[in-house]
Amino acid sequence: MSEGLIFDRVGVQFGSRIVLSDVEAQFAPGQIIGLVGPNGCGKSSLLGAVAGLLSHRGEITFNGRGVDAQNLGYMPQHSQIRASLSVLEVVLLGRHE
Repeated sequence: MSEGLIFDRVGVQFGSRIVLSDVEAQFAPGQIIGLVGPNGCGKSSLLGAVAGLLSHRGEITFNGRGVDAQNLGYMPQHSQIRASLSVLEVVLLGRHE
């Protein structure tokens, strides 16, 4: 399967601390996925690697090519925005470059 989001031996490391190691997964186009796990298990680090915000080992592809940040919406867990926004406005901020 070359379409969809594919993780091939993805790893994330901060200094000597290994956060993720050899993550392998394939997600079909249109599939809805829930990323769950205990605090500190690497969920945000994996998403940061997909978004290109964290360096990583291995390969992350989307539809057979590397992930292009221009085609990605990402809303971080913690934000510095202090404003009264609707839920829709907050979600749309994930598309702001």
